[in-house]
Amino acid sequence: MPLDRDIFEFFKDVANKLGSTKSELKKETIIDDELFNKNECYYIFDLQTNELIESKGFDKLLGYDEADIDLEFIYNLYSPDESDIMHRITKSAVSYCLSKPTICEDAFLQTNFRIMRNDGEYIRVVSHAKSFSSNEQGYLSHFIIKLTDISFIDSSHYVRCFFSAKDLDTYAFRKQVFSAYQDFFTKREIEIIKEIVGGLSNVEIADKLFISKHTVITHRKNILRKSNQSTTESLIIFCKERGIV
Repeated sequence: MPLDRDIFEFFKDVANKLGSTKSELKKETIIDDELFNKNECYYIFDLQTNELIESKGFDKLLGYDEADIDLEFIYNLYSPDESDIMHRITKSAVSYCLSKPTICEDAFLQTNFRIMRNDGEYIRVVSHAKSFSSNEQGYLSHFIIKLTDISFIDSSHYVRCFFSAKDLDTYAFRKQVFSAYQDFFTKREIEIIKEIVGGLSNVEIADKLFISKHTVITHRKNILRKSNQSTTESLIIFCKERGIV
């Protein structure tokens, strides 16, 4: 399934692929509330019916009414700067788990990102996602995601991702996630970005790459324009999130 599809259209495609088999899990308390604290929440998503089976803790962690929680509501809470890459990571992981039966049994996806509370403030969370159950054919049918507030130990502003699964080619997975950005910058622009990340000044970059300071400044302006960023710090975050550097 192509990664350039809208995340919600993607899940509709997944539901169609898996068929309209009714879930054996019922909308009732599946997870013991005592396993979670006020800094955590979770939800269970049914890929076959394209709906949440259960969610808990969003009121305590983020201040939202549990009755309002569905997948679209959750994804709309992502920071706008991070939503695209988060969606690509999710689609890549789900696609891999659906690539053949039983492969998802031990799959595990961890991501660090920002999510908005009811008061409009963004907090940093770590998400742990794993298979919750499979259908009769062995394909992933439900996954569970737990979100934990880590703002007190991590104030960074870019997405971190770790995906583990049977027979996973990590390089190929990352290449798939970041495929939309492989040709985003020219070869020379990437060279300059790497030096910017390394902390070099315009003069130092010019000397190292044997080009003029004016050329470096022109490249930097083009790089910021392409990435729609206004500062060096935000540019570095943009590039790290998308696997450019």
